[in-house]
Amino acid sequence: MKKKNDKSSVLLNRDKSIDIARGISILLVLAGHCQYIDLDFKIWIYSFHMPRFFFLS
Repeated sequence: MKKKNDKSSVLLNRDKSIDIARGISILLVLAGHCQYIDLDFKIWIYSFHMPRFFFLS
């Protein structure tokens, strides 16, 4: 007997905008660790990137 909340139904109901925002957050984490990024841009990224990533997760 199949459960109502199986994995395939969960995948069909995912909100793609949250997945996109999560991907952008991951890119911001990577950019923040890049040594060639301007210091002001790094400070701007560090002001919100980790709280945003945890909130979206």
